Amino acid sequence: MSENDHGSWAKPGDFVQFITILGKPTEIYGVVVGVCETNTRIEGRRYVKVAWQQPTMAGTRAVRDCCLRVLKRT
Repeated sequence: MSENDHGSWAKPGDFVQFITILGKPTEIYGVVVGVCETNTRIEGRRYVKVAWQQPTMAGTRAVRDCCLRVLKRT
């Protein structure tokens, strides 16, 4: 399978956009600073740690990979 812009392909250093669980883009952007995969009994989940910034707020947050879209790769 080739890489695409889905958050499951995000790697540290990539510039990403947050999207809603329904796939609608938001105005929140960030840079991937880490990746954490967890295993559950049903399925494995992949969380991507993103340093993000908005005009009024900023921070670092772990986000499910399905809620990110890769805009630019490093």
